[in-house]
Amino acid sequence: GASDTDRRVDIWGLGLALYELLTYTPAFEGPLTKVLRLIATVSPTPPREVVWHVPEGLQRICLKAIERNPDHRYPRAADMADELRAWIADPTDGAASKGWGIFGGGKKPKK
Repeated sequence: GASDTDRRVDIWGLGLALYELLTYTPAFEGPLTKVLRLIATVSPTPPREVVWHVPEGLQRICLKAIERNPDHRYPRAADMADELRAWIADPTDGAASKGWGIFGGGKKPKK
């Protein structure tokens, strides 16, 4: 219930915003009842399965922020911000050097 929520729900919301920036689509779509059921029962599709060139480091940060179990999320927004800053400073998956950008396109074609 609402009494069980804490600041980690804000981390989850921030993670969902990052998910949408990375994939160009919400993590959960449909009518409200469907979305609520999905939130309660499934994890979103990993961003790299939606947009093939999402950097692995950003996917890892995003997925940690939207973990269904709050104990597995970042404990504070500052911790998530630190990881984002570290990725920006050293994108070890090489994505920055390949010209990756949030507005660069790259969504997988529909079959």
